[in-house]
Amino acid sequence: MNVRIFLALASAAVTIAAGLGFTSQLKRADHLASEVAKQEACVASVEGRKGAKPAAQVCAKPIAEADRLADQALQCEAELKANVTKADGKEVTATNGVGVMAACLPQVQRLFGQSLANASTILDLRGQIAVVERDRNSAVARAEARGRALAKRDLHAQAVRESAPLDSDGLRAYDAERLRQRFEADPPVAP
Repeated sequence: MNVRIFLALASAAVTIAAGLGFTSQLKRADHLASEVAKQEACVASVEGRKGAKPAAQVCAKPIAEADRLADQALQCEAELKANVTKADGKEVTATNGVGVMAACLPQVQRLFGQSLANASTILDLRGQIAVVERDRNSAVARAEARGRALAKRDLHAQAVRESAPLDSDGLRAYDAERLRQRFEADPPVAP
């Protein structure tokens, strides 16, 4: 009878062990099904399907953060495309600067601000170049006028010198009037 009891106990032990193993497998299957459902919900959220919960609620933190950054990058790109930067006269304007600054990451904001500052600097330099060109053109015009005046004076002085009669030695003889005209036309240069 010992053998019968032993076999009955062994049979009961195997049945209990099988039942516990089966129960454990059912729990594991339920857990895996739950994990698959969570992952599917996360995929639906990241893909932007209708009715999906936000990624922050259904995804792991790294995935939710990556999804948030991707959404922010898309929004930033849309804001940058909507922006038109104009440089008129001395002023640089961005039609959507507020949207860009609100939607983009700090690195993009810094680059956007730097591009506006660079455009402003370029406008300022263009203005300075225009002033220098005007000054140069004015100086050239003054120099040309001075050159014409000097040439005219030299021609007049030469005409006065040549109008003086020659004396017996072949030298020009200047009377007081001619001397006055000569020095008015070509005054001596002070040392």
